[in-house]
Formats: sequence, C-alpha cells, structure tokens
Amino acid sequence: MKHRDKINLILMFLIPLIVYIGMFIFALPKANLMILYFVLISLLGLIIGLFLAVLLHEVGHGVLGHFAKYQLLSFKFLNFEIFRDEEDKLHLQINPLNGMVLGQCLMLPPKNKKHKLKRFYLYNAGGLTFSFIWSFLLIVFFALSNIYFRWLWIAMMLINTFLIINNICYSENGVNDRCNAEIIKKNPQYVDAINYQLRVVGNIYLGKRFGAKIEAKPYYEEKLNHISVPVVEFMMYHAIDHGDFETVKSLSLLLKQNYQRLIFPIQKVIINFDLMWVDLVVDGNRKTFERHFKRFTDREKLLCEKPDTDVNFYYRLYSQIYDKNFDLSAFIEEVKEAKCFYAGERLSLLKRLDYLSQTLCKEEAK
Repeated sequence: MKHRDKINLILMFLIPLIVYIGMFIFALPKANLMILYFVLISLLGLIIGLFLAVLLHEVGHGVLGHFAKYQLLSFKFLNFEIFRDEEDKLHLQINPLNGMVLGQCLMLPPKNKKHKLKRFYLYNAGGLTFSFIWSFLLIVFFALSNIYFRWLWIAMMLINTFLIINNICYSENGVNDRCNAEIIKKNPQYVDAINYQLRVVGNIYLGKRFGAKIEAKPYYEEKLNHISVPVVEFMMYHAIDHGDFETVKSLSLLLKQNYQRLIFPIQKVIINFDLMWVDLVVDGNRKTFERHFKRFTDREKLLCEKPDTDVNFYYRLYSQIYDKNFDLSAFIEEVKEAKCFYAGERLSLLKRLDYLSQTLCKEEAK
C-alpha cells in the first residue's frame, strides 16, 4: 500500500470526525457535555458497526460455504485480501484503494455435483445467517451494558439492520444475497452457471488452464442478467484459450448487447476491453475498436489511469497499440513481471497478447 493511499484512507475518516467534533465545540459551546458524549459514541458505533457488520457477513459466507464443501479462493475486506495461489497456499496482499470493496468471499464449488442446489443455498445464506446472529448478540450487549454504552450498541444495531435490509430486498437487476437466491429459484440451471463462473475464477487464482472445450449447457439466456453477463465473459476467455473464435464471436455479440446491465463500473471497463480485443483479433475491425475506446466515461478513465492495476495495463495497451513507438514485446515482458495479476489471469492475458501480436504482424505484412 503506497504512502499516499494510506494518507487518503486516514483522511477519509479523520476529516468527518474533526468536522463533527468542531461543530459541537464551536457552534454549540453551551451544549451539555453528556449530549456531546452520546453523539460521539453513536458516531463511533456507526463506523465500527459498519466494518464489523460487513466482516461478519463475509465470514458467514465462508463458514457455511466450508460446511457446503466449498473451498476458499479469496476473502476481501476493504483493500485487504487473502487469496489461494497456484500452489494451494494462502497469501495476504493489500490492493490499491481504487480496487477496494467493503467485503467479498469467493469460494470454489466442490467437483461432486450431488446436492449442488442445497450446497449453493447454504453458501449463499451464510452472510445473512451471521448478520442475524450478530443482531442477537448486539441486543444482548445492549441489555447487559450501562447507559453510557447503550448508544454504542444502538448505532451498531442500526448499521447492521441496514445491511440486513439491503440483502433481503429484491429487485430484478439487484446484486445481493436475496437476488442471487431468487434467480436460482426461478432458473435452477443457473446454479451451473454460478458454479462454472466460480471454477473459472478458481483457475484465474490458481493459474490453471480452463479445461476441456465448452459444452453446450444452458448457462445463459439471450437477455442476460448480472449473473450471466460475467459467465458469458468467462466462457469467452475459455473459448479464446482453445482458439475457438466462432464461439468467441457469438459470445461477444451477447456481451455487446447486454454488458450495460452490469452495475459496477470496473466490470463494464474490463468487458469493454474484452470487446476491443475481439474487434482487433477476431473481427479485424479497427473502426469498431476505436468506437469502443471512445465509449469510456471520465469516471471509467480515472479507474484506468490508476497505476499498478490490471485495468491500467489494458488501458495502456489499447491506447498505444497503433503508436509507432509502442513496443508490444516489452509490454508482454512487463505483464510477466507485474504483481497486479493473479496467476491464471496472467496466463489468459498472455494468450490474448500472443493472438494480438500475430494479428498486428499480419496487418504489417499487408
């Protein structure tokens, strides 16, 4: 973690706290100190409560996922990440702040497909199960504490209740535990899609090839949702790995029509880069490539310009690909040494860069 990022993280919490305290000291000099105490301890409860609620929610996914025979791939909390590498060892790393998520627990489903629906429901329900247990414990702490600490527990209960409500509310394009469960309930075959997606993510972390050529399974429909868009993206990586460009082409058309359904900007950015690769290597259409490149919003460009990130490598590649001074061979060597890629992610990117290099050589020969 860079020194500047540490300062930004500290200031993000320190400045609101200073403003909050200053408001009471200067704006309300005659305010009762007891009122000030209760306000500050409530603020402290909200901050601590948010972090604990998210952490315990993700731990819940991990614990119940373990009972469902899932294997831990990656556990993220803020910009800290524990992940499993290609040697089956766990590592701790600190990610850049622009790649920070509040929390995420990714697990690899068991190879045994028996009771796959029940296993998924158990893994998916882990977060809310632990959130409800935490709510019960907070009520106990509230009942046993004296008046000076009760506002602390009340604030923590409020933030945990907000997280629970956020995960049990359903919307068609929402991304939470309830939405995942509803999608599987309506389309039980989608559990295969989620498991496929998790196995490919597992290969990305563990540095393995994607296995046999894709089978014709109902992993998606023509109208994609937040689950099936990433699944189609991974299927495209799978097809690229096997040189199956016909499948790549058909899947890329689906992504072009549906990737705007994604909620998170970083996912849209990465898929846009994938489509630009298809424009150059599969379609050989430089004009479409340039149109895709111009699609980036100012916010997405800011994500791409953050150094030492995977999207920064993609952005540098496609912004300079037709620059006469750009050295693709040197760029490939840089990718091999970069620390921002997981083992399998690096293998997949190097495969695409190899195809891209061949395409550029053919263009020069013409």
